[in-house]
Amino acid sequence: MAIIANPIDAQNSLNTLIETISTTVFSLTDTVKAHITISCGYSFYKKGKPLDILIQEADSALYNAKQSGRNRVCNFVQSNSAT
Repeated sequence: MAIIANPIDAQNSLNTLIETISTTVFSLTDTVKAHITISCGYSFYKKGKPLDILIQEADSALYNAKQSGRNRVCNFVQSNSAT
């Protein structure tokens, strides 16, 4: 999903999405209901950044969201250490 927004609005939009999904009861059948949670990871585009790098950064942030408890939003933060 692409969101054209500043960092605060992007974070708020994704938090709203998580809240909406986590508070919705999904009817799978007449008798089976499901509660679903999601995690989101995102990165910001800077001029010249290749799409594959942007996707890798968002995927890394998603992995971080899942590792830190799930049902949350994390943004990609570039490490300052050289690897």
